[in-house]
Amino acid sequence: MKDELLDKIRNEAFEEFAMQKKVTNMINQHNTVQLNTLTDDIILNNAIRHAYEKYKDGIKEKDTNNVYVYTGTYNSNKEKVEYYNFDAMFRTYDNVEGIIEHTVYVDDVPKFEKDHIVLFVENIDNVKFDFLKTSVLKGQHKSVKKMIKKYGRK
Repeated sequence: MKDELLDKIRNEAFEEFAMQKKVTNMINQHNTVQLNTLTDDIILNNAIRHAYEKYKDGIKEKDTNNVYVYTGTYNSNKEKVEYYNFDAMFRTYDNVEGIIEHTVYVDDVPKFEKDHIVLFVENIDNVKFDFLKTSVLKGQHKSVKKMIKKYGRK
């Protein structure tokens, strides 16, 4: 995503984190029951998710880091089949930065997978959030490197 958009997400997330942390501390000071379940990590994750939801529609594919997650292989009846199934017609991929999905015909898959970073994982939502959180905290370049190292590249 564009650095300006990431900066907006980062700034809003840190502002919300600071506010939520302050409220949690105030509640803990005045109550006998502590909100120990609201750790800094949980508060930060919620703040990042909230800021991302606000700005995700501004993410354009041309501005992404071209990191995709393979989401399935389908036959001509749009039934899910194994990756190398003889009846495979197309494969789908989701961009980890936004709501962008690609449907690629099997004949075009080698070019798509050569031109993009493609990850093969079981839970796309975890990968998307991992990418987002690392981008917010450490920058997009480090996030891309982490995704490749942690999840592998086809």
